[in-house]
Amino acid sequence: MTSRVPPLRERRGEIAGLLKYYVSEAAAKFGRAIPTLDASALQVARAHGWPGNIRELVNRVDRADDLFPEQGGLQPDAASADDSLDRARETAERAHIAAALRRTDRAVQEAATILDISRTSLWKR
Repeated sequence: MTSRVPPLRERRGEIAGLLKYYVSEAAAKFGRAIPTLDASALQVARAHGWPGNIRELVNRVDRADDLFPEQGGLQPDAASADDSLDRARETAERAHIAAALRRTDRAVQEAATILDISRTSLWKR
């Protein structure tokens, strides 16, 4: 017998609870205080398409100080209309790397591990 679990985008009502759970897990794992998720973060999370389902949610929580850096941390339509997709990706990547470096007090190897890339790749980026 096969059971189908609907994708996260079809279970928007569960997103806030899942985020709170995984944020508290990540805080414990990284030895940090549990941050409060404000209403704007929850709004963006509910609006996000979650193509990676739970795995994407967990990775965003584990790897970022800002869950949605590509959104400017605020509203889903925060990106400027004249930004190219490449420029938006570069901006999001830089913000994500900077957050990892801040979280590790600039320890490059530790940041690279969190980002799941090599030190060399981190230096290049």
